Amino acid sequence: MSLDVQFSKVLALRDPRRPGYSNAEYVPERLKQGETHEFKKSGQRIFDLNRAMPLHQTEGNEELSRPLAMIRIVEATHYKEQDKPFTRGKYLIEKVISDNEEVLWEGGVYWVRTKPGGQRKKRK
Repeated sequence: MSLDVQFSKVLALRDPRRPGYSNAEYVPERLKQGETHEFKKSGQRIFDLNRAMPLHQTEGNEELSRPLAMIRIVEATHYKEQDKPFTRGKYLIEKVISDNEEVLWEGGVYWVRTKPGGQRKKRK
């Protein structure tokens, strides 16, 4: 008998404009540093509780948005709902990523830096 688990180094939640899911399955409408939110994902997900990771919005077909924030999973639990496994928990928003920042994966850690070329020019 096999064990079906998925190791996740990002948290990807749904677009809040897509109806039919629980609140915990959506990216919050407003992201604010220091806030804690609940999440729910199908399957048994394993998250690193010791490191920050990017929060993305899923665009469907496994396509992800740019990183929206750096978060830290503070709690994760596996459970069954209608005989299907799920993972639910809570995450803390450590930093909201601005449009002129990017997230890099280096040495097993995510880093946030200003995009090369400096600040974006304001549109007139």
